[in-house]
Amino acid sequence: MPLLCDLYGDLCDAFSSPLIHMGGDEAIALGKGATKGEADKFGAHRLFARHLKRVRDFVAKRGRRLVCWADPFEPNFFKPFGFENYGLEGLNQIPRDVLLASWHYGLMDEFPFGAQAAEMGFELQLWSAMGSHELLPTLEAAARNVESFIPHAHRLGVLGAIHSHWGDV
Repeated sequence: MPLLCDLYGDLCDAFSSPLIHMGGDEAIALGKGATKGEADKFGAHRLFARHLKRVRDFVAKRGRRLVCWADPFEPNFFKPFGFENYGLEGLNQIPRDVLLASWHYGLMDEFPFGAQAAEMGFELQLWSAMGSHELLPTLEAAARNVESFIPHAHRLGVLGAIHSHWGDV
């Protein structure tokens, strides 16, 4: 944790934003390597929650609000890839002042996690997203992604909506 405190401290010193985004997406490998014994004993979701709380406490002392990706908690998010995540049980371990950033590729006809997280007392940011192996994103697909996500943002009263392009080029 000392290294992370140094890094997050540097971020707080360099930027005036009230928000610090820790990432934390795709953290489902926790408990598979060196932390396997602890995960078997306490549960991987508790290990992740403990880490998140430590980071949250550090940035809160610096007057900042922690943001983290929501996919470690959104039920069935990783199911198409054959993985489980921490689900709502894991989310229930997280302080309610942590801002959840929920991202999705493609169309979002339904978004039950948004209502579940809001009912649990969390505030959200919604990130529509595109990813490609092309130099330029497919603008039509990006527009459809944004158009399907924005109604959820309005319905849930989220803090904001952002569109990202995560490409490999």
